[in-house]
Amino acid sequence: MPYGGDNIESRFEDFVEETNQKIKELETMIRLLQDELNTAKRETAKVNITNQDIKNSLGSTIKTVSDIVGKRFK
Repeated sequence: MPYGGDNIESRFEDFVEETNQKIKELETMIRLLQDELNTAKRETAKVNITNQDIKNSLGSTIKTVSDIVGKRFK
């Protein structure tokens, strides 16, 4: 089935339109993924701070328990 000039031009325009739509969808997906990564980075920083606080608190607790036990066995 031979294609006329108008048909080829029309098909090319459809192809360009579909390609542009796919590009827009990919850009949207990339932005969403970047937002998720940025959120994960912020949450990780919060977790690290919390873990450091827990570590400091645990160290203080162990020292206190050690002091109490040391006094009892002296």
